[in-house]
Formats: sequence, C-alpha cells, structure tokens
Amino acid sequence: MLVLFNYGRGLIEDDEISELMNKATDKQKHIFFLRIFRNCSPQQIATCLDMTDRNVRDMTNKMVAKIQKNLFDLLLKRRENKIPLTSREIKFLNRYILSLEQK
Repeated sequence: MLVLFNYGRGLIEDDEISELMNKATDKQKHIFFLRIFRNCSPQQIATCLDMTDRNVRDMTNKMVAKIQKNLFDLLLKRRENKIPLTSREIKFLNRYILSLEQK
C-alpha cells in the first residue's frame, strides 16, 4: 500500500513517483490536492487558506514544474537502465524533451 499526501490508500501505484509527490511541504500538498484533484479554483483555495489567488497559482505551478522535472529525470534514468516504460511515460518524455528544446 502506497501513501500519497498521507491520506490512507495511495493515489499513485509507483513507489518512486509517489515519493516525488511526498517531498513537497504539507502546505504545497494541500494546495496541490485541492487544485488538481478537487478542481477548486485558486480563488476558492485562497479564501479558505487566507492567501492570495496569485500565491496559490504560483505554488501550484512551481510544484507541477518540480514534479515534471523530477519525473523526467526518473523516467530518463529508467530508460537508460532498459526498464520498460508505458506509452504514457514515453509520450511524457518526448513532450518534455520537445519543451526543453523550444526554450
């Protein structure tokens, strides 16, 4: 059983990916959960947590960028070690590489 955000049964089955998510602070995880999984607006979250909606968007964007970077590194390492990747993981790798090339 994996734990994501310390909420009982985990939402992510891959130990290493779940670990990436759990590296965030509790506040980041709380905002991320509300924004991504509960689909709350930044305004709703800001009101509940006594923050600005801009701060909520910034925290969410930074966390997503960090997770994507760490996930890219993890999947790249798996590919180099000849560990099979799902089609979704391959698509993510290709898109991330493309986004890096465009910067």
